[in-house]
Amino acid sequence: MFDQASKLRKMFPDSSEEDEKAEDRSSRHRSRVVSIASGKGGVGKTNITVNLGLALQKLDKDVLILDADMGMANVDVVLGMTARYHLGHVLEDKCSIEDALLQGPSGITVLPGASGVNDFIDIEIDEVKKLLELSAAIEDEFDFIIMDIGAGAHKGVVNFIRAADEIMVVLTPEPTAVMDAYSLLKILSDYALSSRLNLVVNQVENRREGEKVTERMENAIREYLEIDVDNSTLIPYDSALRKSVKKQNPMMEIYPNSKAGKAFSQLAEIMAFGAEKEKSRGMKGFVYRMLGFFRGN
Repeated sequence: MFDQASKLRKMFPDSSEEDEKAEDRSSRHRSRVVSIASGKGGVGKTNITVNLGLALQKLDKDVLILDADMGMANVDVVLGMTARYHLGHVLEDKCSIEDALLQGPSGITVLPGASGVNDFIDIEIDEVKKLLELSAAIEDEFDFIIMDIGAGAHKGVVNFIRAADEIMVVLTPEPTAVMDAYSLLKILSDYALSSRLNLVVNQVENRREGEKVTERMENAIREYLEIDVDNSTLIPYDSALRKSVKKQNPMMEIYPNSKAGKAFSQLAEIMAFGAEKEKSRGMKGFVYRMLGFFRGN
């Protein structure tokens, strides 16, 4: 059984241990911060966040899921867990980080983040310091920090998206989902997007359908937006996913060998073992960029 207390002691060591570990921490790779976003709701963004996180965890990567979908935060529901506290409570000193972190299946960690994005516009200096301290501790402990971002193209949402090292834009073959995903990408391109971009086409009936959507999107992005797409992934429609949602037990836990489960495993392998084009800025870098974006509004 996972010893959460032990893990948290590692995250917040005694001061006598900090000097001894400082050199080791500086030599480690920073956490890769990945934003999972979509132009519209209902495309399966949260299920992709959860199952991709679990697929990475099964590859011996330490994963933290931050539920940053402020309007419809439900990562804990998909995982069959109950959240009492969230990131906002930590920043307001209403609870400790130990109280807010949830332990999920396969050792994955979840930090509920149900506070409004607009809160970051007026965030107090003490909360900024705490957020940066928390970020430094978190990125020492996790290989991937996957953020489930709210759907749509509200400016606050866009700021969260573009602060990440990597972005996954989720869409389905439905024309409205394709157009909304393109609209989101157009807005991101207007901000001179520098994050690595991945497309995830979810709920495809067959490979031909998925490849047609992918080709159409990649051509439009290359021709009109001048953004490079690093990778495109197809997730097949799979009844196993619907069954897992009803059971509040993630598909990668109970149906890992399903069609969609194998697709998540392949995507996780690309992320975990594929060559990184640029060094990750880490969670602390994400926070600095995000706060800068909000302050610049």
